[in-house]
Amino acid sequence: STDIHPTHSYAANGSYTVKLTATNNYGCSDTKELNNIIDVVTPVAAFTASDYVGNCPPLIVNFTNQSSNYLSQTWNFGDNTSTLTDNPSHFYSISGTYDVVLTVKGPGGCTASSAPATITVHGPRGSFSYDKTSICPNVAVNFTANTFNTTSMVWDFNDGTTQSGMDTIYSHTYTTVGNYLPKLLLKDNAGCIV
Repeated sequence: STDIHPTHSYAANGSYTVKLTATNNYGCSDTKELNNIIDVVTPVAAFTASDYVGNCPPLIVNFTNQSSNYLSQTWNFGDNTSTLTDNPSHFYSISGTYDVVLTVKGPGGCTASSAPATITVHGPRGSFSYDKTSICPNVAVNFTANTFNTTSMVWDFNDGTTQSGMDTIYSHTYTTVGNYLPKLLLKDNAGCIV
């Protein structure tokens, strides 16, 4: 370049030597050379996981960062959680499929993201709702379950009463004054219970 203050884009990784030659009106010149003054480094994001499939929750997965040319990293575990730890462990407590992505940042501010790695946790999952939270004794509460991959259910109403079956709607009457925390236990074909 013959510009006084040039800008140059380097297309490939490597170390580059920059040389400036200045010439005056009389033809005299001087050269200044800086060896390997420019380093172009592209970060590469890569990782491995200790497990990619779990038969039952919970599944603990240990991740190993195998990236290169990076200064910092951000993990996205696919379950709305993330971390900045280099080699994290993550706890998947609910069955489902999760896409994990690692993004790294290089010395020049460039970023790179890994291809998504899929973590699959088999097992039943679900939730339930109820129509009342404050009642008088001998008033029924209606429970509704929403389940997936489930072969059997056990309702535990927390008053010493349980109910088994695959019905997703149950009505239960609490006869004694108190505070109760009902639960729904789910089981799948593999014997996983959550």
